[in-house]
Parts: sequence; structure tokens; C-alpha cells
Amino acid sequence: MKYEKIVICDLDGTLVDDNIAIKEACKEILGKELDRKEVRKLNIEIKSKIYDSAQKKVELFVPKKEVIDLVNKLKKEGFFVIIMTARLDKVKKETEELLKRIGVNYDTLVIRKQEELKIDDEVWKAQKLKEFFGKENVYIEDKPENILFFIKAFKELSKNNEKGTFYLVVDRYPFYYEI
Repeated sequence: MKYEKIVICDLDGTLVDDNIAIKEACKEILGKELDRKEVRKLNIEIKSKIYDSAQKKVELFVPKKEVIDLVNKLKKEGFFVIIMTARLDKVKKETEELLKRIGVNYDTLVIRKQEELKIDDEVWKAQKLKEFFGKENVYIEDKPENILFFIKAFKELSKNNEKGTFYLVVDRYPFYYEI
């Protein structure tokens, strides 16, 4: 897919705070509250059950207004906006409802298929970058390791002085690094 200007933005932790939904899902599944960082350390089966449950709790996600405003501003400036999430496609409907509820203007949603689950999130996302690359690229993420994978993938793909801006969302505020 060829576009001049592209935004690739993560969802959970980036556009929305998902901690309340994750804590509620943990209470249901494990009988105790865990935060997002603790859940990331669990084995894939338990982690998947928790995320599946949490991602259906659309009403518990808290929008990150500053990040949503940034994405919508870039969309108005002519960027093709891609929401790329490691969520599984079985929660696509709930994900689209959430994006509509929080007011994100986007062009396409890239969501993980079940068979892609065995690939680490950051590796999966970096592989997807090859499908979406323009002359001006903006990446918005909440995980530093994903930003590092994006920078590496960007440097490998960039051959003609393409521009890359990388936003790391910390709490509610995006900080950025530009190439």
C-alpha cells in the first residue's frame, strides 16, 4: 500500500488507558487484581484470556485525549492513519466500537490474526511496517521496545530520505524522536 504520509498508531496504552479493564479481567480470571506490567509477564495462555476479557469491556477504557488529538490533527494534515493493534481479530467489532466512542479519525485498522499470536507483539508490528511505508512516517506507541523495533525497521526500509517521527506515549503525553 503506497501513501505519501502515514501514521501508525497503537491502541491499548497509547490511545486509551486500559488498566481498569485489565484489573477487572484479572479479578474475573485470577481472583485478584494485576496491573498491565504484571500481566505482560504471565504465560501466553493466561495473558490471552485476560486480554480477551478486558478488550470486551469497552466502557472501562479511558481515552488519552492528547494522543487522540495528535492523531486527529495528523489526519487533518493529510496523513493516512492506521491503527495497528496486537489485539486478536475476534474482538474486531469491540475494537471498532471503542475507536468510534473515543473519536479517533482513522483510515484502516490492522489487527492480529490467531495464527500470528505466536509472534511477539513488537516483531509482528515491525513486520507489518513493510506493508505501510511512505515518504513521511509517524509511529505512535506506548512500549519503548516497540519504538526501538520501529526505528530499526524504519532504518532498514528507508532508502530515499524518508522522514520518520516516533512518539512514545508516557502516561498521557507523547514524547517524540525524529529521524
